[in-house]
Amino acid sequence: MGMALDEPDDDETPVTVNGIGVLVSEPVQPYVNGTVIDYVREAHGEGFILKGRKNSC
Repeated sequence: MGMALDEPDDDETPVTVNGIGVLVSEPVQPYVNGTVIDYVREAHGEGFILKGRKNSC
């Protein structure tokens, strides 16, 4: 699972999470419930990260 700026595919569903619009493809929808999108600033850079559920890899 990852993030990209791209055109939507036919199998993607628009979802709004905390006011942010995202597209989720059908095969991964069962796995993204509980995923957190966060923006971090650290010494080596900054950007968005995905934090999975506790029982994810």
